Amino acid sequence: MISTGAAQMSDDLTTIRQKAIAGLQRLFDTASLASEKAQLISALRQATRLPSQAAYSNELCELVLKNSKEIADFLTARAPSLPPDLIEHLENRMFREYQRACEIAADEHDRRGCKRAAENLIASILRFRDLVNADPQYVQYKTLVGYEAVFDYHWNGRQPGYNEGENYRKEKIEEYIREIDKQTIESWYVLTLLCAGTKSNDGATFPIFLEFLRRLGQARPHIAIEFLRRENPDLMDFLAALLTGLSESDARADYQRIVSDYLARNAYLTNVARHCRAAALPVDATVREVLTRAIAPNETFAVFECLIFAIEKHSPELPLIGPIFVPAIQFLNGRGDARWIHGAWYLR
Repeated sequence: MISTGAAQMSDDLTTIRQKAIAGLQRLFDTASLASEKAQLISALRQATRLPSQAAYSNELCELVLKNSKEIADFLTARAPSLPPDLIEHLENRMFREYQRACEIAADEHDRRGCKRAAENLIASILRFRDLVNADPQYVQYKTLVGYEAVFDYHWNGRQPGYNEGENYRKEKIEEYIREIDKQTIESWYVLTLLCAGTKSNDGATFPIFLEFLRRLGQARPHIAIEFLRRENPDLMDFLAALLTGLSESDARADYQRIVSDYLARNAYLTNVARHCRAAALPVDATVREVLTRAIAPNETFAVFECLIFAIEKHSPELPLIGPIFVPAIQFLNGRGDARWIHGAWYLR
């Protein structure tokens, strides 16, 4: 017979948990890579969990709360040296613990017998929150990047509506755009590179950052052009959003000059084609040139974008089958490469 149950409290259990936590903390302090620290934080956080499929004793609950406080204090002391994406993840997880601890602390009958331990954990988590959010750059970062961000209205106990979080972040984008000028350009460039340098394969990580870049190009074209002039590799991965913003700005001549320069250099062809998919301007001629230039050096991903552009934009008024779809699909079929379907199957 297979069954589940909570661990029974004992001195041995307390000792084993304490040794495991101490060992992970020592490893954390000797780890040099952010990825290693992230793995160790994940391991440490196992000690903050209570059984989810079994009844557990008040003594076990109190032990977990005390261990959680110890871990929160440990990570608070090291938070200034952690990268912002890891801090954002940590703040999200600590907020979940805060909610659980508040429920225990709010029980006037103290049925768990853990009210004091819960209150101590709450105090430690709030110290972490106040420390990390005292850094304006971190607050700006978590507003623009990621999907785990916790804001003031979360901590105040209000459940946001379905779109409230996204709307809040877009409102902050407009506030940030108003702050960017010649005097603040360098600090915003540093923040933009920090955002662009975030490593993620999750498509939910960057939508707000992409909107920020589009609005930057649209409302502050001279700033966006300066950012592009520096050609930082991380930021150029997000070139499509900046070009889309520039195409919607009053710097149309500069936009055309920049795109022409990229085409002349066979540079950033994939991102130029990706921008064309979002552009409101007539850009089919640009896509045809991207396709011609991408086929010659076998830039497959640029061809993908051109093919998908044809699928999205084709109409009787804008026939794209002959000039774009056919040469693109012939090129890809000739190489036995059907990966483009992942970017096209869901389109209308």
